[in-house]
Amino acid sequence: MFRTASRAYSIGARIEINGIRGNVVDHNFLTTNVLEIGPGQTSHQYTGRTMVIPNSLFLRHSLTNETYMKDYRLHIIRVPLSIYDDWKLAENFLLEVAHEECQIYLQDAKKMMKALEGKVWLDAPSVEPRVIVQLPEPGQITLLLRIPCPTSFPSRLEQAILKKFLTKFRFGSQSHAQHTVDLAIEPAFQNDTETIFAES
Repeated sequence: MFRTASRAYSIGARIEINGIRGNVVDHNFLTTNVLEIGPGQTSHQYTGRTMVIPNSLFLRHSLTNETYMKDYRLHIIRVPLSIYDDWKLAENFLLEVAHEECQIYLQDAKKMMKALEGKVWLDAPSVEPRVIVQLPEPGQITLLLRIPCPTSFPSRLEQAILKKFLTKFRFGSQSHAQHTVDLAIEPAFQNDTETIFAES
């Protein structure tokens, strides 16, 4: 009844509810069956398990439909860095690789977003690849790369981007090594200074 009245999802949709995430393969008046995807929210691999969701669950928990925009969606890729990594260089590499991999989808994704804008009366977000910088914890930097991708295979595009990025970017920098050297030299310098003043 909920599904029929709300039209919140259909067969083939990727949904998540109460920690259960997967692609809908069947539904009836009592239950909805999904092929589980996981682990977690960032994975796009099938686990090989079928989950049977009681439809009553949809009345008690909020539902996420990851495939609401049908052909294309906006996808987020997280790249964790340390403060010793050159985050500006990493950002440039991510954008460069993202444009290479997403170029063939940009025009179609723009058209879809424009159509959605007229349908729901909202300003559609840009589909151009972009990077957002976050500081989740002291000493850590997270780059969030947002890209347009076909709804059916975000994992394939994500892997292509990450593998190209990893061949270009070198984690850690000379500043880290220099910082370590400075910490090692400074106490020795202080000890020498103390000796000189003591002798004088």
